[in-house]
Amino acid sequence: MCHPTSNDVSLQVNEACAVEAMSSSPVKRALAARTPPLQLQLDSKNLTRSCRTVERQWKSSSERGFTLAEVMIATALSIIMLGAAFHFFDDLESLTESAGVMAEVNQNLRASTDLITRDAYQAGAQIPTGGIPLPNGTGASPVRRPGPGTNYFPVATDGGILPAVTPGYGLSGTIGGKTSDEITLTMVDENWMGLVALPISNITASTSTGYTVNVTIPPPGCTTTTNPVFDCTLGPQGYNVKLGDFLMFSSPGGLYALGLVTQVDTTSNIIYFSGDALDLNQLCNGTAGCGGTIDSLEQDGEYPEGMSMTKIDVVTYYLDNSNAANPYQLMRILGNNTPNPVAYGINWLQVTYDLSTGVANDNDSDGSVSAQPNQIRKVNFALSGISQQKLRRSQQFFGNTMATTVTIRNLEYVNQFP
Repeated sequence: MCHPTSNDVSLQVNEACAVEAMSSSPVKRALAARTPPLQLQLDSKNLTRSCRTVERQWKSSSERGFTLAEVMIATALSIIMLGAAFHFFDDLESLTESAGVMAEVNQNLRASTDLITRDAYQAGAQIPTGGIPLPNGTGASPVRRPGPGTNYFPVATDGGILPAVTPGYGLSGTIGGKTSDEITLTMVDENWMGLVALPISNITASTSTGYTVNVTIPPPGCTTTTNPVFDCTLGPQGYNVKLGDFLMFSSPGGLYALGLVTQVDTTSNIIYFSGDALDLNQLCNGTAGCGGTIDSLEQDGEYPEGMSMTKIDVVTYYLDNSNAANPYQLMRILGNNTPNPVAYGINWLQVTYDLSTGVANDNDSDGSVSAQPNQIRKVNFALSGISQQKLRRSQQFFGNTMATTVTIRNLEYVNQFP
């Protein structure tokens, strides 16, 4: 009788295990038919034990897990890598936020500086040498400055003259613990440069109704154009005279006065200068020692022929902190119209001046201008801006300062070094 070897038994056991693992399928029945006699002699208990042994050997060799030390090391490394990634993205987000805030603050400063500089360069353009007379003398009241509060043009220092540059040291008040200034710039409206002045045909003055001024439309010598459209009327497509505008009266004898428009009749070509918020449209009514008013241009009780009017831009810059939703606004007023915000987040405005005394240059370091405003030759602007919100990481506001200097080119007719 031939005895099977150990290898044969192992092979037979493996085949039996395979057969045991299968369901009652045709494959199982086919394998059972091929089972050798020795395998059939194995009882069911031994067969099950052998199958389980083979299964444990297979699982231990192919499904071996991690040790506790390996799991702890892998977890620590994962935490370190996640922390580094989180820190990197947090730094990136903070950098992006800071860059955006810095760009916004600097853009507001640049926009403010550019606009102020443009207006300052034009200051004094085509206005009379020394400025335009304001109501002054006997019976005259101070003229209020455009802007907040009840500030007045400094009649005491300039003799009732509106100069090209009117300082306003500290008139914006204290904002954020720092005193801010105000400045008013005067020039001929740039849209009127090169135009024929509005000829005056008649002026009627009354203490109750102020001044009623008839103008000749179209003015002699005025040319209409189609590109751009200009129709030589008082309307928006012509001289565009409107409520709140300053108009300078000129007489052939070289005398001047200033009026604030309170009403315009474009149909009858009449401009009214009645009681105004700045108290500019005053009347002297022949009072001795009174001057600077429109009726002071009369000669022998009549207005001279050949009088005309020119639109004047009176531009005022100041800071406003009254709006809680948008604090620290740099405001610009044209004439006595509604103030417009130039930029937000401007929390400091300082204006200093270089003066010409006729001997040498004086630097007005504190901005108070003790000398005559007509001695101003250079204006120095310094503005500070602050972010609207705090930076997330530092919980601090971002701030920056920008400064510029403007030489008033229309005031350079004085020999500063005689």
